[in-house]
Amino acid sequence: MCAANDDLEMIHEAEEAAARKILEAQQRVNEMKEQTEAEAKQILKEAEEQTRRATLLLNSDIDKRKAEIEQRIRNETDASVATLEESARGRRTAAIQSVVNMLLRGES
Repeated sequence: MCAANDDLEMIHEAEEAAARKILEAQQRVNEMKEQTEAEAKQILKEAEEQTRRATLLLNSDIDKRKAEIEQRIRNETDASVATLEESARGRRTAAIQSVVNMLLRGES
């Protein structure tokens, strides 16, 4: 009977040891899972920050190009207005001269 008790005791101890090992393994799995989740969150956070910086840089580049285009259009418009004003002044002067000539011919 003593051998049977010893066998039962050994089985009981083996079951307890197995239960401890299972519990330890579950704890390690949980720790690894938590660590993996923390690393994933950190990677996601870094990716979001990189995306934010890239977006800011892109928007800055777009704003710069927009300002350059607006300035070029402004310069072209100013040049066109100046050309039209010069042409209008020349035509006005010619029209005044024509009227003066007509008036002078009419008086003679």
